[in-house]
Amino acid sequence: MLEGEREFLNTVDDFVQRKADSFAVARKAKADVAIPKHVPIPRKAQAKPTTQTRRATASRQSMAPTAAVPSTVDRFDLTCKISQRTLETFVTSCLEKYRAAQVEPGHAVGAVGAQSIGEPGTQMTLKTFHFAGVAGMSLTQGVPRIKEIINASKDISTPVITCNLVRQGIDRSIPEQFGRIVKGRIEALYLEDVAEKIDIIWYKSLFGLLSIQISLQTISDLFLDLSVEKICKKIKRHRKFKGKDIDLHVQGNDRIILQLDKPPDSKRLSTSKLEELHVRESFLRLQHLKRLLPFVHVLGHAQAVRAVVTAQDDPNSDEIKRMQANIAEAAKKEEERVDDSKVEEDEDVKITGVRTKKAKDRVLRKTKIKQDPEIKEEDDDIPLSGKPLEKLATNAAESSNPIQMHKVMVEGYGLRDCMNTDGVDPYTTSTNSVTETLKVLGIEAARTKIIKEMQEVTKDLSIDPRHMALLADVMTYKGEVLGITRFGLAKMRDSVLQLASFEKTADHVFDAGSAGKIDPIEGVSECVIVGKTMGVGTGSTEVVRNMHWREMDTTMQPTAFEECWAELRQLK
Repeated sequence: MLEGEREFLNTVDDFVQRKADSFAVARKAKADVAIPKHVPIPRKAQAKPTTQTRRATASRQSMAPTAAVPSTVDRFDLTCKISQRTLETFVTSCLEKYRAAQVEPGHAVGAVGAQSIGEPGTQMTLKTFHFAGVAGMSLTQGVPRIKEIINASKDISTPVITCNLVRQGIDRSIPEQFGRIVKGRIEALYLEDVAEKIDIIWYKSLFGLLSIQISLQTISDLFLDLSVEKICKKIKRHRKFKGKDIDLHVQGNDRIILQLDKPPDSKRLSTSKLEELHVRESFLRLQHLKRLLPFVHVLGHAQAVRAVVTAQDDPNSDEIKRMQANIAEAAKKEEERVDDSKVEEDEDVKITGVRTKKAKDRVLRKTKIKQDPEIKEEDDDIPLSGKPLEKLATNAAESSNPIQMHKVMVEGYGLRDCMNTDGVDPYTTSTNSVTETLKVLGIEAARTKIIKEMQEVTKDLSIDPRHMALLADVMTYKGEVLGITRFGLAKMRDSVLQLASFEKTADHVFDAGSAGKIDPIEGVSECVIVGKTMGVGTGSTEVVRNMHWREMDTTMQPTAFEECWAELRQLK
C-alpha cells in the first residue's frame, strides 16, 4: 500500500512540475515577443554617420508611428500562471480520487482482474503492425502477442531491440548519419555482404589459391568500421580456417589470398602419385572453402539479424534549434573578426609598406593553393566547422518542423551486446522479449516489461493498469518469470485441485492419489470444486459475537436414563 501511494504522489509531482516548466517557457516566449532582442550590426555595415545621415534618420523616426509597449501586468501576472488555491484544489481532488479507487479488504481482485483483461481480449483481432516505409520489419500484435506475454515464451515471433543513441556533438542532436554508423556496428554482417567475388585460381604452375575481392565502396556506403585486415583476421578465427595448411594474407588494398600448403606426408609417396593426390584434394577442398566463405561473420552481433534506422520528433527540438542558432551566431562573429583583422593589416601595409609575419604566411598559403588548380583557396583563420553549422542553423530556423532524432531498431536477440555498443545509450535501450530482459536486467525489470508490453498491445482498450500490474506480480513473485500454463502453475502452488481445474484433470488427480498428496483447500478454485465457502468477500472473515448463554446452559444435562436409575435406587 505504501509503495502504491508513493508512486501515485510521485506521478502527481511530476505532472505539476512539467506543467510549471511549460508555463515558464510560455512566459519567456511572451516576454521575448514583447521585448525583442537587440540584433548586433556587423562591423562592415557600421560606418560613421554624417550630418546629412543624422538628419534623414531623425526625420524618419519623427514620421514613423510609435508602437504601444505591452504592459508588465499583461505580460507576466495575468497569463501562464496557476494560483495556490487552484493547485491545492487539484492535489486534493487527486488524493480523493485515489482513496475512492482503493480496493476494499477481501475484494476478489483476481476474478475482477481476469475479467478486465479477458473480456476486451475477445474484441481483438489477429493482426501485425508494420513499420512505415520498412519492408519486412513487423511487430506481432493482438491476441498472438498477448499469448506470448502470458505464456512467458522464450522464443517470440518478432524480437525487436530498441536502441536509443547517445547525444553527441555541440548541438546535442542525433543525425541520421550517426544512426547508420551505429547500425553498422550492431547488424550482423557476413563476408558475402562486402565481397564482390570469390574465385579459385588454378594454373598448371600455380594452383591451390582462393582470391577474395572486397568491395571498398560498399564498406564506405554502409559507414562500416571495417578494413581488409580486420576481415582477414575474422576469417582466420573461423573454426574451418584454423588449419596449419591454410595461409591467409592481404594482397593490395582490396584483396585477400587463401593458399593451401602441401601435406606433411609427401615424402612417403612417389612424385606422380603425390602430385595427382595433392591436386585432387586441393581442388575439392578449395571448392568446399569457397562455399563456406560467404557465411563467415565479419562484423556486428551474430544474433542481430537486421537493423533499421527510424526517425521521430526530437523532444528537445527547440533547445537544439537555439543551440544551433547560437553556434551560427558565434561563427558569424568570428568571421567578422577575421575580416576586420584583414582590413587592419591591409591598412598597415598601405601606411608602413611592411607586411607582418601573419600576413606573409597568409600570402604564402594563398600562393601555394593557387598553384594547384584542384584545391580551392581557403583561409585557415576561419573556423571551417562553423560554416556548415551556420547553414544548418539557418535552415532549421526557417522551417517550422521539429528536428528529427534517430534510433536503431534491431530485429533479433542480443540485448547485452547492443547495450555495450559504442554510441548506444544503455540506460534507455530495451527489448520486447520478457525472458531476455530477465536474463540481462533482473526480475524487477522483467515485471516492468510485462506491464509495458501489455499496455502497448491493449492501448486501444480500457483496461485498468492495476490489473496488468496484478498479472505481472503473479507471474514474477517467485523470483522468476512463470507463465500462466500448467508448468508455471505447478511452480506457483502445490495445490492438486488447482492444477486439475486448469488442464489434464485426470492425470493430476491420478498422480496426486498415487503419491499420497494432501490439499488443504485454501484457494478459490479448490473451494469451488468441493463446494466450500471461498475466502473472498464475506467468506474471508468469521464473525465472533456474544451469545448471552447462562451457566446452566453450558453444563452437561442429565439424560432420561440417568433419572430412571436414580428413582430405582431410591425405591430400593
